[in-house]
Amino acid sequence: MIKNIRHFGIVTRDINKSLQFYQKYLGFTLSKKTEEKGDYISKVLGISGADIITVKLSVKGGDVLIELIQFIHPHDRSENRVKINGIGPTHIAFTVDDIKSLYYELSGSNVEFISEPELSSNGDAIVAFCRDPDGTFIEFVELI
Repeated sequence: MIKNIRHFGIVTRDINKSLQFYQKYLGFTLSKKTEEKGDYISKVLGISGADIITVKLSVKGGDVLIELIQFIHPHDRSENRVKINGIGPTHIAFTVDDIKSLYYELSGSNVEFISEPELSSNGDAIVAFCRDPDGTFIEFVELI
């Protein structure tokens, strides 16, 4: 039986660029940075010769981590942009205090949004989606 959600893993092309995005714009704190290679990680991932860098990020008051992962080997350069209506995991959602300020700050830094913040159909939240540097959808929700 599941006891807790531990973390969400996001594969990135450039871990430093993604780390900057999640720290600077979203307020995450670096908890741990690790390079893993060898038999263990190759077996666990089912990828021969796996060599990865991971960073674990936390947010104050939260107990679920974001894990950014960069594959040093094998390096996949394919462009696999998830569609918001695609099958499988499509986005990560974060509750925020001031969605409009966050929207203007991120938009001013050329972060791609689907739309401006919109009032939810039931009127209890303001919602907006953007993409991180690798195209992962991020949903911001301000509860009213």
